[in-house]
Amino acid sequence: MKLKITTLFFSLFLGAGFLSAQHFEQQSDTIKSDFYKVEGQKTEAVVSKKQYSPKRATIYEALVPGLGHIYNKKAWHLPITYAGFGTAVFFIVDNSKKYNKYKDAYADFTVYHAYRTQSPQFPLPIQEPTSQRFRKVLDADYNSFSEKQLENFKRALKNRKDSFRRYRDLSYISLAAVYVLNVIWAAVDAHFFYYDVSDDLSLRIQPQMLVMQDYKQGVAVNLVFNF
Repeated sequence: MKLKITTLFFSLFLGAGFLSAQHFEQQSDTIKSDFYKVEGQKTEAVVSKKQYSPKRATIYEALVPGLGHIYNKKAWHLPITYAGFGTAVFFIVDNSKKYNKYKDAYADFTVYHAYRTQSPQFPLPIQEPTSQRFRKVLDADYNSFSEKQLENFKRALKNRKDSFRRYRDLSYISLAAVYVLNVIWAAVDAHFFYYDVSDDLSLRIQPQMLVMQDYKQGVAVNLVFNF
């Protein structure tokens, strides 16, 4: 009777061991399968990151403004980009028109000023200029102007001409700045395309034990900020 019971326990022990080993092998196969799946996902993610190149986004944006933002899948950046370009171009055109207006007025008034202030004893008197574009700036009776008023008006035309030329040059600089900033924007946006920004923004307060220089213990508060 004892021999039968021992044989029965031994058989159950071997069976349990066999089932346990089989279950362990199945778990090992499952773990290996899951591991290779995860590794495959990581490999695919790395490949996709390499294919998505910040350098390529920079080149696209440098060649065609706005194309880099489209490559970054940020098409909503296009209105901002072209609003900047449009504003710069508007001021270039406006300041160029005003500069040309005052430049022509100053050129004609310089001849008119020489005609008005010439000496009567000049052997070849200067004729009154037929081109008087300065009248587009101020339509007045210039024959009644004194010499001082003529000098002041000539100086005012020159100052306005120089001012609008400076504004025009600054507008060109602004256009170049908008172009460069958009290229930098596209490059930075592409660089941080895969940057993981966690939604877990929390502050945790943790106690901490401190040991002083005289081997005395103290309690401190540790602030941990997760982002």
